[in-house]
Amino acid sequence: MWNIGRCDAQNYPRRYQRSIGIAGLSQHLERIGRHKTRENRLRRDATPEIMETLKVYRIQEEQLLSQLKAAKSHVNPITSEVTKGIVGELAATAAEEFFGLRSLGRKVGRAFVAQGDRQNSKNIQQAIENQHKSIVTSVLGLLSSVSERVGGTLRQNSNKLMRKISHAQGFTRLETRILKTIAELQVLETADLVYNRDIMISEQDKSSRILERMPRISAVRAMLPEIEPRLRKFVRTSLTNSLGPGWQTDLSAKFPKEFVRRTEKAHTKGSTDPLDGQTFGEMIQTVRSFPELNKLVSSRPELHLSLNILSSARFMFIHPLKTHERDLQENDFRKIILAMETVIDSLSTTTRSN
Repeated sequence: MWNIGRCDAQNYPRRYQRSIGIAGLSQHLERIGRHKTRENRLRRDATPEIMETLKVYRIQEEQLLSQLKAAKSHVNPITSEVTKGIVGELAATAAEEFFGLRSLGRKVGRAFVAQGDRQNSKNIQQAIENQHKSIVTSVLGLLSSVSERVGGTLRQNSNKLMRKISHAQGFTRLETRILKTIAELQVLETADLVYNRDIMISEQDKSSRILERMPRISAVRAMLPEIEPRLRKFVRTSLTNSLGPGWQTDLSAKFPKEFVRRTEKAHTKGSTDPLDGQTFGEMIQTVRSFPELNKLVSSRPELHLSLNILSSARFMFIHPLKTHERDLQENDFRKIILAMETVIDSLSTTTRSN
């Protein structure tokens, strides 16, 4: 009998011990309580560091804006006019000497200087634009590694932050793009930002607390990577053999509301098969919904009984661990573990025979 009343690695089921190892489980249990201290320290230190980095980028953008405005207004118009006058007079003298057209020479000379000023200004603006793009790239790189804490909730939302900066680059005028970027950076400087690695530590801490509070459910869920692929393959093969290649149409008819959601979930995994978007509990529901599958299962009493037991515990496989209020009773835990082991062994035999 398994005594799961306390968090001791030796008391976990054989399959769970094998899946992560006794040593690994023991180390995991020893880390409970240590993550939070490290997490709080990182949170406390990270925000000022991120704010300072964003401030540096904002100052750089403000400097570019000043340079851009200076380039547009011709930094030293007096010098430019003097140059125009000198070149204009030289050109006028040359033109008079060769063509007798002093006024035309003066105009050509001044136009030559003006064109040079415009080209110089264009070169400066292009250099400023290149620097602006480089800064934006750096900002997006930073934002891809951080998220904003909203209402005390830690959840990765880097894409949301990056979209704000990217949106600022959608304007035609360079000056507008820089102004919008500065405005977004000012907002970000006041946000409660944390590194995504800290959020991962927070999630690990939550998992540790759940494992400590509900070790039996955690042990059951740890067997899903072993049983899920076998049941999914059984359902897919059986539906194909019974209904033909168009079985997905029948699946859609059985679950019209859920079909789209499950297909979209499968797409996130790189699959077009809606079964890949189903949880273990939803696959049991699929088995129960098709007479063809029920007939196959009923022909094997041990598989039929085990799936009935697991069907009654579907809530545990469908809903996230954090939604459960209390752990399994030991008798229920033993019954579910035995049922899962029976399903695994039975479906493994089916795979070998095929």
